[in-house]
Amino acid sequence: MRRDVVIPGIDPVTFEVLRMGLDAIADEMAYTIVRSARSTMIKDCMDYSASLCTAKGELIAQAVNIPVMMCSTPDALAPTIRKLGPTLVPGDCIILSDPYEGGSHLPDIFMFTPIFWEGRLIGFSSTCAHHADVGGMVPGSGSSDATEIFQEGLRIPIVKLYEAGKPNAALYELILRNVRFPAMLEGDLEAQRAACLIGERELQRLVARYGVDTVVNGMEALLDYSERIVREEITAMPDGVYEFTDYVDEDGMDPEPIPIRLSLEIRGDRVIADFSASAKQVRGSINCSLSVTKASTFTALKCFCREPFPPNSGFFRPIEVIAPEGTVLNVAFPGATFMRGLTIYRINNVLFGALARAMPERAIAADEGGTSIVVMEGRDAEDERFLYMETISGAWGGRAGADGLDCASNVTGLQSNTPVEVLESEYPIELVQYGFVPDSGGAGKHRGGLSLLREYRYLADSGTLQIRADRVRFAPYGLFGGQPGGCSGNWLDPDGTNVRLESKVKNRPLKRGEVVRHVLAAGGGYGWAFEREIDAVLADVRDGKVTVTGAREDYGVAIDPTTLRVDEAATARLRTGMRAAVDAAHPPLSTQ
Repeated sequence: MRRDVVIPGIDPVTFEVLRMGLDAIADEMAYTIVRSARSTMIKDCMDYSASLCTAKGELIAQAVNIPVMMCSTPDALAPTIRKLGPTLVPGDCIILSDPYEGGSHLPDIFMFTPIFWEGRLIGFSSTCAHHADVGGMVPGSGSSDATEIFQEGLRIPIVKLYEAGKPNAALYELILRNVRFPAMLEGDLEAQRAACLIGERELQRLVARYGVDTVVNGMEALLDYSERIVREEITAMPDGVYEFTDYVDEDGMDPEPIPIRLSLEIRGDRVIADFSASAKQVRGSINCSLSVTKASTFTALKCFCREPFPPNSGFFRPIEVIAPEGTVLNVAFPGATFMRGLTIYRINNVLFGALARAMPERAIAADEGGTSIVVMEGRDAEDERFLYMETISGAWGGRAGADGLDCASNVTGLQSNTPVEVLESEYPIELVQYGFVPDSGGAGKHRGGLSLLREYRYLADSGTLQIRADRVRFAPYGLFGGQPGGCSGNWLDPDGTNVRLESKVKNRPLKRGEVVRHVLAAGGGYGWAFEREIDAVLADVRDGKVTVTGAREDYGVAIDPTTLRVDEAATARLRTGMRAAVDAAHPPLSTQ
């Protein structure tokens, strides 16, 4: 806690103990899920979250999980309280997945447990997890050609899964009869509930130690504290209106690119993010609920704040998000939403682009553009049906003061790539290649993170393939002279022909021995490439991240391919020519 901030009604030491205690509870909830879940999506890709909320439904503490999940939690909890608030008792457990009632998309099931102390509601423990299959048109529930919510799986309204500690057997039976892998979904739901019970137990322990009024008042103080710090941060940002546009390639149904347009106004201690000029709602399933559009905006803005503060609902208060219903960022019923993750990541990209214009000294170029999803299913050697689904991330864009990270999830996702050992031991799939793509990171004074390559050999007799990818047509942008990152791509090699596939692969048949190749886009570069330190270019060449040809053509650094030594005279000539070309096209030369 900042020493210059006075918290009314609570001493600074107790305030800090409560803050850290609440964070520790959320982290313990998250560990519970990852250690007990069954599906690869949750236990390995880590597509889940855990948090604590106040009795009013405001986010108060979140684990180190997916920010966009947790920042959308208040929008899911608010209608839950309105609908069921008077009926809540100890032992209740509520779930929902309906995007039109506070949810995100159908595979993301929110779960809330009310927490009581001596009959008084003092908060909620909350989890959200991406379940591998919730029914619908295709295994994994993620059809790229779904055009309405009814095709995407089981749509769960706000309903009690447990009532006063007793399971709702009829609801459980209804859910499990409508999914392809009921044991897996049941195990993942129970992992979520175990985490919620941990949150309940630990918050009650905190109350027992410090008193209910101290804890409840401390939560309110935490919200006010975060709001105060964020308003100070925004006040220090330069006032103005900053615009930026980026694109989703297409929606899997129609070939037209989908613009995400932002007008970002910084005014005093407030921010207004207006997406009104973005694309109308589309036929395909990339449409977002307003809750995740808001959550993506909150996440991006936090990245540009310098002062640390608790990431709770208090920090949302100075930020207004405008996205009219019926646009791709505020879906109207009955639009499809499964692939909305691509749009979430592009929201982050346009916010980073607009904020870069306001604060170039804090800027970061475009990341890989979001996780790709690869799904393969079929029957294994024991004739048991299997479903392999994974999210693939990562490359950061080059930053104002550093290179983009290689093979790291972007800030919106915070997910993990499935370990090779898990993939090959649990599924009839061989990982043929997994590594970086040389020369793919956007060239710049600070290089973008490299593309990732994952290549799979399918070992079951027959099955199907689905891929959700983007950034095939629109490369991740660079900033202030930095070059775009390399694009994504999908290939199928059935007989040595290496067929190029579309970015959204729709339930394509697979045969034994076929090889699926996916390349994830790379991060954009920051600043002019000829300003990059020569030693940094040489180090990249020696590490295999940049080729000798790439060093010469992209960075103006001449390196002997045999000795891997820099030719200083040739390098000076190359860089003088690159600088002169840029000066002629962009006078005066500046990274600002």
